[in-house]
Amino acid sequence: MKEKEAGREIYFQKALHSHYYIVHCVTPAFYAFALIGDPTTSMLGTDATPEQVAARNRNWDLDRPVLVRYGEWLLLFLQGDMGVPQLSYEPWPPRFGPKLPITAVLTLMALKHGSRRLIPLGIARDAIQIMSVPPFLLEF
Repeated sequence: MKEKEAGREIYFQKALHSHYYIVHCVTPAFYAFALIGDPTTSMLGTDATPEQVAARNRNWDLDRPVLVRYGEWLLLFLQGDMGVPQLSYEPWPPRFGPKLPITAVLTLMALKHGSRRLIPLGIARDAIQIMSVPPFLLEF
């Protein structure tokens, strides 16, 4: 029973952390990009006709209010849909899927080599703290 409660507590903490990330990082970025300017004009160039800009805005759903677009994006994101990149129009799994194994290998190698150095340093620091060494000597 306690394991189930601990699992719920961890899940709740992770949900709070993701909420913090979405509120403080993603939301300001979303609105900042909306305030910067029209992405279709910068992509199509200044000689694009108004019809081309309107068609691109309709294609990317940029003709709707920012709040509506953000709400839809947030709902899809919370369901696990990260969308399609606007430049390549191909979903992320086929594009990044082949790169995941090498990324995993590099991550594991970094953890292995980092832990070789950092775990002994952490043990040494704890041992020094137990021996009541002044705190300024522990900063290494």
